[in-house]
Amino acid sequence: MAKSEEKQREEARKKAVEYVINQFKQGVPKDTIIARLTQNGVASDAAQTFVESIHSQLVQEVEKEQFSASALVIAVVAAVVASIIGGAIWGGIVILTDYEIGFMATGVGLLSGFAVTFFTEKKGRPLQIIAVLSSLAGILVGKYFTFFALLKQFVNSEYGPAAAGQVGIFSGDVVSLFFESFGDLLSPYDVLWIVLAIVAAWSIPRAVGAKKMKLSTN
Repeated sequence: MAKSEEKQREEARKKAVEYVINQFKQGVPKDTIIARLTQNGVASDAAQTFVESIHSQLVQEVEKEQFSASALVIAVVAAVVASIIGGAIWGGIVILTDYEIGFMATGVGLLSGFAVTFFTEKKGRPLQIIAVLSSLAGILVGKYFTFFALLKQFVNSEYGPAAAGQVGIFSGDVVSLFFESFGDLLSPYDVLWIVLAIVAAWSIPRAVGAKKMKLSTN
């Protein structure tokens, strides 16, 4: 019985929190929200404490979403590092196993999204854009390593180990050939994983929308 009552109280509290947040989203002032809770049977002091607590948390969310030039620099650096690391890990797995793992592209997107959010401790549209561009760059790096591994295998089988040893990983000819052949390297599954990577990179740094709320102190 006690657990049931505790569960009911928790559910009631969640509903009350949702109600207050929705009121703030609609631009309703704190005093009005407190008055409405009081009219519904909540003690005045308890209503004020409850609303003030939620208001404080929302203000913190607003501060988290505020973007600055320093955060932009950190986000770009974190995104570049994440894309290189993610792409290199993906390519390294392909080289070691001779097997391309397509869903690693989604992992690159997740890594990019987490990197910009973790190192800036902020969220918002600029970070989303940076994370998406980073994930695409990381996927490009991963596909390049995959292409290089396949090219080495082909040269080795056709012309022997000596010729394969002459194929430099960052040689101009290899890079040019990669971009010329890039369209042929993409399968329908690759496109799917890339889309999922973009979705992941876009979703993680997404702001909660607190800055759209009218957090009036009146």
